[in-house]
Amino acid sequence: MSLREKINDNPKLGIGIGAGVLVVAIVIVVLYARSGSTTPQPAFDTTKGYFTDDDGKTTFVGDLDKLPPFDHNGKKAYRARVFIDGHGQRFVGWLESYDDNAKKHLEKVIKDGELPERAMGEAAPPDRPLVKKPGQATWVSPVRNQSEWQKIVIPDPPDKDLNKVQIAVPTKDEIKQLGAS
Repeated sequence: MSLREKINDNPKLGIGIGAGVLVVAIVIVVLYARSGSTTPQPAFDTTKGYFTDDDGKTTFVGDLDKLPPFDHNGKKAYRARVFIDGHGQRFVGWLESYDDNAKKHLEKVIKDGELPERAMGEAAPPDRPLVKKPGQATWVSPVRNQSEWQKIVIPDPPDKDLNKVQIAVPTKDEIKQLGAS
């Protein structure tokens, strides 16, 4: 027996289904109207990120359109990929840098209006960053050693529970400090 036949045999079932669909539609409309915005907003500022000038021992917030390495207080600064483990402890998963060719290409992409995070994070292998774990001496290329590169870009949380790792994003207070400096 088809759904239509069931509804024809039992009109109360049809009324119940119709009322349920109507309630769901009303809830969606109310939630959308209460949000106060018709444009989805990002959960965080996609133009800011973490950097380090001391091999990941400390981090600072900076604009993502500054491609590493760059000069910061007389030292070379690199992008720091910061995470939070299951116990709330922040840690630097790896550092990122670019060779001259990739840096020139990405600077053009950013100048043409691409979001810095998207230009850096979704780049094809030649434009992907060189990476290393804090404390390592050697930068690894995604082109020359893809398997080692892929191992490095997996966070190694202090609590050793990779399932509870979250990406850390700059807080509003950290971004305010950036504006003050």
